[in-house]
Amino acid sequence: MSKLSDNQKLILKKFITHFLPKRGNNRKYTTNEIGYVQRTLDKVFIQNFGFNLSSKDILDEFEELGYTIFTKKGLWDNETKIVKPYKKGSLINSIDCYSGYDASFVYIDIDQAKIKQLMISTTSSKLNTSEIKLEKEEEMKKELHFFKKTTLLIAGFN
Repeated sequence: MSKLSDNQKLILKKFITHFLPKRGNNRKYTTNEIGYVQRTLDKVFIQNFGFNLSSKDILDEFEELGYTIFTKKGLWDNETKIVKPYKKGSLINSIDCYSGYDASFVYIDIDQAKIKQLMISTTSSKLNTSEIKLEKEEEMKKELHFFKKTTLLIAGFN
C-alpha cells in the first residue's frame, strides 16, 4: 500500500507524463533502471515538492499509466531466496518492489537522457562545466519551476 496522499499521487502522475514520456524501445540503460529512476525522482520531489518517493510508489504509477516495465534476470540464490544480479554490485533486487518481478533489474521504458538531465538538475554544477550543459541544466530547472508552480495550483496547494 502506498504512503502517498491522493494529491502527491496526482503530482507524481502529472510529473511522469510531462517529463518522462513513453519511449517505445525497451532499452536497458543504467538510467532507466528503477533504482536510478527512484533516486532521481526522490531528489527532484524532495527539492521541489517536499515529499519522498519509494521505488514501489514510482513503479505503481508507471504501471497505472501503462508504461512498459521490463526486467533482467540474475542468479537465484537458494540460501537467501533472492535473485542476485549477474554483475557485481548492488543487491538492490531484495527490495520489495523487485520481488514482484522476480528479477535483478527492473527497467521502465522512458528516455534515459531525460532522466539523466533531471538528475543533473538536482546537483550543483562543476566549475569546468561547458556552456551548453549549463544552459540545458538551467532550462531543466526553469521547466521544473514552471511545472511546480502550475501543478501545485492545480493540486490545491498554495
